[in-house]
Amino acid sequence: PPGAMISFVGLYAGVVLNYLLNLLLARELGAAEYGLIAVGLSLMNLLGTASQFGFSQGSARFIGASLAREERGELRGLLRTIQWVPLAFGGLIAFLLAGGARAVMDPGGMREVVLVSALAVPVFGSLMLSQNIARAFGHMLVATLPMFVLLPGLALAGLYLEATAPADGPAFLRLYLGIALGLAIATGAAINLLAARQVAGAAARYRFREWFGVARTMLATAFAQQYLRRIDVILLAGFVRPEILGMYSLGARFAQVLAVARFSVNRFWMPRVARRYAAADEAGLQSEITTAARAVFASTIVATIGLLLLGPYLIEFAGFGEGIAFQAMTILLIGQLVAGYYSPSVQTLQMCGHERSANRLVLVAAALVTVAVALLSAVGGALAAAVVVAAVTGLQFWLASRRSRELVGVNTGAW
Repeated sequence: PPGAMISFVGLYAGVVLNYLLNLLLARELGAAEYGLIAVGLSLMNLLGTASQFGFSQGSARFIGASLAREERGELRGLLRTIQWVPLAFGGLIAFLLAGGARAVMDPGGMREVVLVSALAVPVFGSLMLSQNIARAFGHMLVATLPMFVLLPGLALAGLYLEATAPADGPAFLRLYLGIALGLAIATGAAINLLAARQVAGAAARYRFREWFGVARTMLATAFAQQYLRRIDVILLAGFVRPEILGMYSLGARFAQVLAVARFSVNRFWMPRVARRYAAADEAGLQSEITTAARAVFASTIVATIGLLLLGPYLIEFAGFGEGIAFQAMTILLIGQLVAGYYSPSVQTLQMCGHERSANRLVLVAAALVTVAVALLSAVGGALAAAVVVAAVTGLQFWLASRRSRELVGVNTGAW
């Protein structure tokens, strides 16, 4: 369908633009400044997710239910409420983060990065949530273009425009924040125009307890998943030199290509899994899961071979050929390969009514990564952190596969 094609093309166009942007940032600004940028982007995305308070997932559920029941009053009240959520919660997070940075961090590049990131939290939260609201209404262009395509595309253009070309990491983050702010305002305005017909003439009604109660449970999963993707870079900033952090971050960015492939394939298959489970079709359920696992693992193998062959040339192009970027990428790829083999396991638990088991696994993995990276990176540096992240990534999906076998009665491995 057209909406699915827009989502697919937009997602992968965004992937290409983001990787090109990161590669050119590393080349133009050097390893040390790229390390600062990696920390800033990780904080913006992680805390921007937290500022949505779970409505990143909850908006689709609530809007879909209101549209199906033609509850225009509830829909108007919901839209009025959730559009203020990232501004309120994001503002609180930004205030605490900026105050903590000023109190405990010495003046310099890293403190400036944290302060810019604090300002960006409500902006990124608002932009992310607006896209999720657009997706719930079925407006896939608005749901896909701003953050996935326009933000990296405009940032890439700004990198080479004489008037905006950044001189260092904090300067680029300020440019990135300015672009995101403009897109957040434009996307929010577009959402209100698109939703105007759906709520015309209805008096707003509110179900705060229901909305925030459901969203609160979704917050833990959304935040924990983003946390697992970002926390290694943030923690390493306290233990290694900025140039080592930059090399590790570039290698980690390449390794995450496999996570993107896993997410995109599973996102297509999971509604089919939910339908088979609801219909008590055990044979069909196993068939859907096995097909999804094999599709993901095949794409994972192809992407891994491509990264191992092209990675050295790309890293050399970035100017990091003598560093640890390739070694870090190779270690992280091992964990991604295990995750690719058991790829549908976590989402199978979620689709088959065992969300709490999935949440516990994600939260335990987040705790393991935090403690182990903090301890081992102080002793063994960035490569020790890469070993930890790879091991926990693989362990999380293997354990989820075992739980799927126990609770759902299916094998989520590729073979």
